[in-house]
Amino acid sequence: MSLGVFSLTGYAWDHLGGLLNGMNTYDALDGNAANDPDGSTDILLVGLDSRTDTNGNPLDPKVLASLHAGGNEGELNTDTMILVHVPNNGKKATAMSLPRDSYVQLADGYGKHKLNSAYIRAKNDKITELKKKGGLSSAQIDVQSNQAGMHELIDSVQDLTGVTINHFAQVNLAGFADISNAVGGVPVCLKHAVDDTTYSGFKHAAGTFTVQGLSALQFVRQRHNIPGGSTDLQRERRQQAFLASMTHKVLSAGTLSNGTELNNLVDAVQKSVVVDPDWNLLQFAQQMQGMTSGDLSFNTIPTENIDYQTPEDGSAIEVDPAAVKKFVQGETGGGSTSQSPPDSSSASNSSDSTGNGITVDVRNGSQRDGLAANVLNELVKQGFAKGNASNANPRHNSMIEYPSGHKNDADKVSDALGGGYSESQDDNVPNGHVWVFLGSVYHGPGAQDFAGAAQILPNGPVVHDDSGDAAGSSSSSNSPSLPPISQSGDSPPCVD
Repeated sequence: MSLGVFSLTGYAWDHLGGLLNGMNTYDALDGNAANDPDGSTDILLVGLDSRTDTNGNPLDPKVLASLHAGGNEGELNTDTMILVHVPNNGKKATAMSLPRDSYVQLADGYGKHKLNSAYIRAKNDKITELKKKGGLSSAQIDVQSNQAGMHELIDSVQDLTGVTINHFAQVNLAGFADISNAVGGVPVCLKHAVDDTTYSGFKHAAGTFTVQGLSALQFVRQRHNIPGGSTDLQRERRQQAFLASMTHKVLSAGTLSNGTELNNLVDAVQKSVVVDPDWNLLQFAQQMQGMTSGDLSFNTIPTENIDYQTPEDGSAIEVDPAAVKKFVQGETGGGSTSQSPPDSSSASNSSDSTGNGITVDVRNGSQRDGLAANVLNELVKQGFAKGNASNANPRHNSMIEYPSGHKNDADKVSDALGGGYSESQDDNVPNGHVWVFLGSVYHGPGAQDFAGAAQILPNGPVVHDDSGDAAGSSSSSNSPSLPPISQSGDSPPCVD
């Protein structure tokens, strides 16, 4: 995470050759170091909840105590995962947070679990294997098993996002605190006063202030007692705001042109960050030289039910892999995530050929009263048979389910609602029926803010012809309801 900020700034690149020589590396990429065919670069930044340093040695217990790191519960889960896409011209990079509790199919046969467990599952298996072989110190076992853990995490992220990871950077708890100290602290802003002394240890009044060391770590780790919602998604907003502000400070304050401050930063990065051995930081920084802090924006992949009850992992965050891939494709320029508006006549007029013989049941997960009934009535106007309108568990994005052999029916319903919705087969859906699940960001027919069939972005904001301010260049059909975070001026982004 910290090296990502350092490298993304693109200044003082003549110092980076020496930086790489002093860094810890391991190979976990399966030969993926080459850039994408279009010359862009995709980097996975990982914040690791580790109690060892980059050489596998235990951190000083006094250091851990000062960081409020707690015991070993949850050790080596990956608390922060951010996918950074950098175009070949080094402009307008985008960073996408991957919620740690995302419930996904892990790579290499580990089954469906929280994304942040991919690392530790593979690491534990590798530890068992290496101990059976014998002949290695505990530190050597730690380093080699970390490599296996990172390999599994990268494979799982690639499967989820559809992106090939070209490089990675990993930092641990103490390293994050050290790097924030090296830059002299980072300005942050709170909309409301917070008191999370019981958990992260963070407590502060509303307003703009500077965090570093312990307070910086507390700020980015807080997930409880947040006025905007005590979730991992809110914690990610803190991490995004911190990184945006840190990037701005390093660029605008001339940190990388100040010999003393630069040396402090290099020392901190060398001590606490692990990267892949094929990452040519000198070449990468040259590519990034023209970047400013306003050219880096942060967003989060789309999520569904944020309190999804899993069979064995407790509460997790439900994600739709198809929606995630579509969102990432739009953010990385691999293709538009918004759909071409449907023909106004086909979306607004009743047609027996459109809905004949298809019964639609609408389930409301948007937490907006009456939305299911309104949407169902709109579909009936287009020739669909009226099924049931009911409530469902809260969800973010909308989706459509259909029985085996009836995907065409789901496509017709999707088109009637604006197009571009995630669709999946579910054998629980009766033949002749289609189930529609409405999410909190639904703005299609039946919604109070619906602007007409030619104006729809599915699951996202309504597009207005005269301004476009509701759907900027990074808008997508599955974009999160919270706006992207970036910083172009001197004031840091404010978060809850």
